[in-house]
Amino acid sequence: MAKKYTRRNPAQDTNNTKRTLYLVIGGIVLLLGGLAAAILYDRSTTPSINPDTQFQTSQGRDHVDPGIPLEFALQPPTSGNHFANSLAWGVYSELINPGYWVHSLEHGGIVLLYNCTDLSADACEDLRDDAESFYGDAPFNGCAENRVIVMPYSQGMETPVTVLAWQQRLDLDDYNYRDLVDFYRLYEEQGPEALPCGANGRLPHQLEQ
Repeated sequence: MAKKYTRRNPAQDTNNTKRTLYLVIGGIVLLLGGLAAAILYDRSTTPSINPDTQFQTSQGRDHVDPGIPLEFALQPPTSGNHFANSLAWGVYSELINPGYWVHSLEHGGIVLLYNCTDLSADACEDLRDDAESFYGDAPFNGCAENRVIVMPYSQGMETPVTVLAWQQRLDLDDYNYRDLVDFYRLYEEQGPEALPCGANGRLPHQLEQ
């Protein structure tokens, strides 16, 4: 039996092509509009201090050799004695010893922690994706780089998201980009040990665990 083929209608193909083109153009316009709005918000508005932000008394800032046991009075820590090497900005899928990233806080960095303890696997994946996206989405301040560290954490956390700066902590019930951007703009580069633009810490394989 001969196969039957549906004949293509050139006019219908043209209409479909136009419709697809309009959808693509519309999507690009919406995307660019959203990006423009985010940039405008990031750079032209005055960041707001979230009333839930906690100022925490300094627990010290001495540098110690890697491998020396550290005990932090507050968890997650926003200050305290820490290792002489700092952790490089970036996204980490596994927990890194706080002794390294507390040093990054001292350099004026921001640490975004996400906690999946009470979340389903799907919810955890969504939270992780959102948190990790902030590394690329955070606005530049004085340096043309994002001074952000993102990683999973749970000790001392009662909410899914906690963002830290030196002596500053904000707990969030969910991922809120604007709250995070405001926190970043307020406290990034506010650590007591200034770090020149372009300077960075060490990657995990370069650290002494």
